[in-house]
Amino acid sequence: MKETLKILLVEDDSTTVALTKMFLEKLDAEIHTCANGREALDYLHECCSGVSDSSICPEIILLDLNMPVMDGFEFLEVYENDESISKDKITVIVVSSSESMRDKHKVSRFNQVQAYISKPVTDLKLRKIMETGDI
Repeated sequence: MKETLKILLVEDDSTTVALTKMFLEKLDAEIHTCANGREALDYLHECCSGVSDSSICPEIILLDLNMPVMDGFEFLEVYENDESISKDKITVIVVSSSESMRDKHKVSRFNQVQAYISKPVTDLKLRKIMETGDI
């Protein structure tokens, strides 16, 4: 029996959340959403710390860059240095509308980021990442 893929979607735009969830549900994924990096860190501390049940920890984080409260770059700064979160089985994928080389270069310095994909998120992009692991 195939295990359900657990995904944390960190995105503040409700339209993007709805569309992305629609595509992810086709892939039989369990999706949790957070509207900003601060909420995402709180969720990860709850689900992926050494004392929590690791079966609820997401396997993939789809991270937007431009959000209120704590943006994607700020999230990555804290996430990479936070040793209380068990990151060994988590893949971080930045999903952004920015095509800026500056943003892409800035993201590339974070070791935890496995891929940078451009919005809009499409079924094809998600299937490529989820099914083939070709990031």
